Amino acid sequence: MAGWGIFKGFLPNLALAIIIFPIEVISLCVRPVTLAIRLMLNIAVDHLLVSIFMGFFAILLPLPVMMLGLIVIVVQTLVFCLLTAIYIGLATEHAEEH
Repeated sequence: MAGWGIFKGFLPNLALAIIIFPIEVISLCVRPVTLAIRLMLNIAVDHLLVSIFMGFFAILLPLPVMMLGLIVIVVQTLVFCLLTAIYIGLATEHAEEH
């Protein structure tokens, strides 16, 4: 029953269990989805900006925009990895016994 330990943190007392438990379960399930949507939209916006600027200035301007896009992708990858590590750490954290 080691896997059921994660649910102990969801239930502070029985009076609030009816309200808090569904909210915590929804929050736990939505986190990976929001991370994936955030990463996908940031990459899509980068491609959109490059295509818009390519239409305006086809020779010199796309290169700096592509470099900016590369920086954005690296930062978003780091943020994705950091948030994933935090969520996994929170999910596997052992509650302290008082």
